[in-house]
Amino acid sequence: MKYIPTFLLCLCALAACGGDNDGDDNGGNGGSGSNSGTVVADGKCMLVDLGLPSGLLWADRNLGANSPYAQGELYAWGETATKERFDNDTYDWDKFRRKYDTENSGDDLTLQPEDDAATVKWGKRFRMPTMKEMKELLNKCVWTWSSGGYTVTGPNGKAIFFPVTYYNSLNNWYVAGYWSSTNKKPGVTVGGVYSISLNSEVMGKYNEYVGVPYSGMYIRPVAKK
Repeated sequence: MKYIPTFLLCLCALAACGGDNDGDDNGGNGGSGSNSGTVVADGKCMLVDLGLPSGLLWADRNLGANSPYAQGELYAWGETATKERFDNDTYDWDKFRRKYDTENSGDDLTLQPEDDAATVKWGKRFRMPTMKEMKELLNKCVWTWSSGGYTVTGPNGKAIFFPVTYYNSLNNWYVAGYWSSTNKKPGVTVGGVYSISLNSEVMGKYNEYVGVPYSGMYIRPVAKK
């Protein structure tokens, strides 16, 4: 596993989409239809049923994005506010070690709701996906690269879009990192957080990797039906 350098992902965040930041459960089902495969979620986003085996609903946009094609906001893992600088000095290591220390537990650990930016920003119905759920999206959907990102088409033909708009001039790539909520247990590689790197070149579509928790990455919220 190799880390994606933090500076590649530290971008200027766009304006957040509508919704309160108080963590209330504002994600009620505002209506759904079998033709659209979507559920309106109080103006924060559209939740899309891709026909995945788990039945999980995926938001049509990144956290903080005002459209499905906008980048949204960057977050360090376990932090619930975006910031301009992502590095070792600005990260809350005390909280990370106190609550998510896999060295002592020996197990994968999942973010608690109070440390999940999707839950805090959009309400209790929403959360960050686990790595298992990200793998389902990667393996059960068709990923098609186009200018600006990937269209991800589920087994039922419904689709969502993942923007990949940071240009790495060194390698002539477009790249974007997306957090899971899963902190991996210690192993052969250095401990860190499961993530995916969406890239216009590497492996054709994505690269699963372990990210340094202080890195700035995007979040794609999910919800249950």
